[in-house]
Amino acid sequence: MYKQYKEDPKQALENYKKALSLGSSQSIKEVYDAAGIRFDFSGETIKELMLFVEKELELLEQL
Repeated sequence: MYKQYKEDPKQALENYKKALSLGSSQSIKEVYDAAGIRFDFSGETIKELMLFVEKELELLEQL
């Protein structure tokens, strides 16, 4: 969600609200889908997320 927010705050907030509205009435995959997040824990996806986190940490270290 944070990555999505950094890219498009307005859309991320809408997706977040949509996912929250589902609560536990849907599967976790469907909640992720509603949030605009891939429910994918493959090596490629984790690598992509870790590169994003790395960049964010570097930005914080510059403060």
